[in-house]
Amino acid sequence: MRAWLFLLLLATPALAGEGAPLTPEEFEALTTGRTITYSSGGTYYGTEQYMPGRRVIWTFGDICQQGHWQAEGEMICFTYDDSPEPSCWIFRRHGGGLAAWDDDDPEGEPLVSTYQSRAPMACGPRVGV
Repeated sequence: MRAWLFLLLLATPALAGEGAPLTPEEFEALTTGRTITYSSGGTYYGTEQYMPGRRVIWTFGDICQQGHWQAEGEMICFTYDDSPEPSCWIFRRHGGGLAAWDDDDPEGEPLVSTYQSRAPMACGPRVGV
């Protein structure tokens, strides 16, 4: 009986979707051609469109930021046109979607994908820029 309990405890993180970090190839296969909405603690965090060539468009309101992602070890790092500093995350499978932990707080509250679509985001030109 103890052996079963021990094995169950070992398997719990994988069952919860918090297994090994995604490889860059896994992340690319799961995201390219999709638009994914993320929340944190049940609150809307933002939406990202993933395009071929590791290009992305991110929005958290009415402004869209273009950028790209690259792998750095087990992290996926995003750099946007308006900011040269990368924002790095550890992505894991979570239920039918993804969860991402900020590299500055790997034990903190993850971003969780709440909606996926193959439709592009409605990002228009910035007026007055």
